[in-house]
Amino acid sequence: MRRRVVLALAALAAAMLIAAAAGTASASRLSVSERSFRVVWRPFTFIYGFEEIRRVECNITLEGSFSSSTFAKTRGRIGSVQRASFASCAVTPLAETLPWGIQYERFSGPLPNIWTVTIGFTGVRLLVNELGCLASSETATPWTFNIRLEAGVITGIAADETNLGMPLTGLCEARNLRYQGLGAFTPPGGTGRVSLSLI
Repeated sequence: MRRRVVLALAALAAAMLIAAAAGTASASRLSVSERSFRVVWRPFTFIYGFEEIRRVECNITLEGSFSSSTFAKTRGRIGSVQRASFASCAVTPLAETLPWGIQYERFSGPLPNIWTVTIGFTGVRLLVNELGCLASSETATPWTFNIRLEAGVITGIAADETNLGMPLTGLCEARNLRYQGLGAFTPPGGTGRVSLSLI
């Protein structure tokens, strides 16, 4: 009798593990608690130069929205940036290129509690004033960032430093505009938290 109880409990535990695994495997979408957002970097650092490497710190604010409160974990467009403010900065965004696209790139970390979601901004044009060169991002070469998560809550957004940078054009061709910085990711009012979770 005792052996039957032990076997039954083992079978139940195995069934629960299989069900949990199946639930995780079927989580093919991500869900955000707020469609509109604000991202603020104080500061954000651009890195560029030829013989002398320059590091320029800026205060950047981006405002945008996701197209839907849920989106698939497949590479593609999920929203847009409607406003970009670069204060006290030697790098200037070209306003006529707004809105910029936002595309989902990938996630990292074990399911279901992932660590980061990587997004890319596309259609961006930034003028490096000192060099007179443009940095640009396209669908194939987006301006990428890692949204950091803890228990499904966004704790910040960091420059994806594994990226080689945004390609520069003009006299700076064959060079990249690199970047780094950790910013706050909040609802439009600038306070509160945004959740991002698997469903």
